[in-house]
Amino acid sequence: MMQRSWVSLALIAVLATGFALTGCGKKAVEGVKVPESGQQSSGLTPEQLKEKERGDAIIDNIDNPKINENAFEIKPGTEIGYEPTNKQVAANLGTKIDEALKKTEPVFLKARLYIETDEGYLTGFPKIKIQNKDKFNIEYNLASTKENLNRLAADNGARVKIEDRSTTELPEMSEKSAPKMSAQEVENFAINMPRDAFRYYADGTMPWQGFIAGLMDPKSGFKYEVQEQELAPGGVSRKYFRIVANSISGPKREIELVIDSLKYVPVTMRFNKELPNDKKLRVSWTGEWQYGGTFTDSDFKIPQINTHSN
Repeated sequence: MMQRSWVSLALIAVLATGFALTGCGKKAVEGVKVPESGQQSSGLTPEQLKEKERGDAIIDNIDNPKINENAFEIKPGTEIGYEPTNKQVAANLGTKIDEALKKTEPVFLKARLYIETDEGYLTGFPKIKIQNKDKFNIEYNLASTKENLNRLAADNGARVKIEDRSTTELPEMSEKSAPKMSAQEVENFAINMPRDAFRYYADGTMPWQGFIAGLMDPKSGFKYEVQEQELAPGGVSRKYFRIVANSISGPKREIELVIDSLKYVPVTMRFNKELPNDKKLRVSWTGEWQYGGTFTDSDFKIPQINTHSN
């Protein structure tokens, strides 16, 4: 258990109406009225009202294990509330995210994860606890491991990956930046973002610079846009950056990232891909980053998992 309260400095999602989804609460940005649930908001345009309904649906799903289609929605073009920004911003974001994850102060992260494959849906509630690079417990779900809750964990010198109910030792941390990713590596990273976004803790590789550089490369097969808006959740003003990418060749694929510049951490990561026979692969990860608390030793105790082979 945590010994004292954590302060949330990042959003689960930033919607165009200005509603900040942190846990189950709603906060209003100045000038935007938050109506009671079920009431019509005469102060919102039809598009803003649709965004509000989307936000309410996501809030409703925070504590209810059900799939909501809006969680997978990725809108091409400039999202409501955002403005286009210089694409060089995106080129620098990868490095800033890598540095932020490498140097993070103790953080407790509550995530919400939706996954859809040709076999069905999964709703997950991973929790991520990071004290430093030697003490962490990073939970994640993947499309490839179905209902299994996986984790990267380190404590008292032990470093392990527990995935698909098999335990393997993690290598020594190399502390190096990943090179620019190929088109296939970009897609693989997007599919496995719930794990690979935190690859630094797995082996010391800082992946974000390589991922965003690969995404921006025309050879990746994506057309991308970079957007920004300024909000002040908790009274602290900062920018939120949105990268949205759509495939221009091959099967239809979509990627969306939202980055909170206060700490330069991802708060939204989504990937959608159309598969043959009207099937889909969709991954939606949203996270609330909380700083300022303390952990106990039990927070990092590595569970014993029986290794199995196929």
